[in-house]
Amino acid sequence: MSEESFTLVVGVVVLIVFLGFGFFFVFKLMPRMLRTAFELGGTPFGGGFNLSQVTRGGGWSKLAESWQTSAPPPVRLVKRQSVRVGAVIYRRSTTIGASEDGLYLETSGFSSLFGLPPLLIPWSAILDHRPARLYSMPAVQLNPAPPADIPIVFYQSILGKLGMPIEKEERP
Repeated sequence: MSEESFTLVVGVVVLIVFLGFGFFFVFKLMPRMLRTAFELGGTPFGGGFNLSQVTRGGGWSKLAESWQTSAPPPVRLVKRQSVRVGAVIYRRSTTIGASEDGLYLETSGFSSLFGLPPLLIPWSAILDHRPARLYSMPAVQLNPAPPADIPIVFYQSILGKLGMPIEKEERP
């Protein structure tokens, strides 16, 4: 095999690899990216995405009006959890804690850049709870009392980890 034909074969192989990655990106990764963008309420190019909803906390700020705290976090914490507060999902960027005083929520990671304050919601302010789903996993939805009646949804497995005083409800 001559050097020119070897170079041609290597060039063809490299081209096939790059084309293969291009097809993988277009048909596998791009649909996930598009789905994520639409789940955030916008378009993949940012046309309908409402950043002000995230910066206002999507309900976090309304909860903070009643239950913002400067108290230190409780001892029982679970970090990097996904939580939906109102319409906004804080994916793997929330610390959840439980104490006798109530439910503690604090943003971390990228979400902490929006300056959302930590919350301590007293157990007496949680009117009810019900089964829910978060990313297709069993979750629990807590419904705080007015005026901050913004639903909070997190994975059901956190109840046991934190020893929260909420009974798990069985689905019929």
